[in-house]
Amino acid sequence: MSSSLERRAATEGIGTFALVFVAAGAAMTDEISGGGLGIVGNALASGLVITGMIYAVGHISGAHINPAAFVPSEDWGIEDPAGEDIHRVRRIRDQVEANVRQLLLRPTPRG
Repeated sequence: MSSSLERRAATEGIGTFALVFVAAGAAMTDEISGGGLGIVGNALASGLVITGMIYAVGHISGAHINPAAFVPSEDWGIEDPAGEDIHRVRRIRDQVEANVRQLLLRPTPRG
């Protein structure tokens, strides 16, 4: 496996983690606050993290940070270049990690 592939996979994993973590965190914050963020707050949170990741790591990986982007490509028969499976593994791992961290950070109900 080439260094370039590992670097791209790592940056895509970081971007995927950030997107899932912030989007889920915004949704949880909206729920806990009784709708305090609203749809605009949720959209801004996701949009800002995507923008930040594009500027931070887009030049390395092409800004492929959407965690759902690789699933339909197989369903539609789009060929995946050799060695790209590392991207799938990395994205799935980082999605799960972001969701687990959200669960650990979630406040427990009182009373």
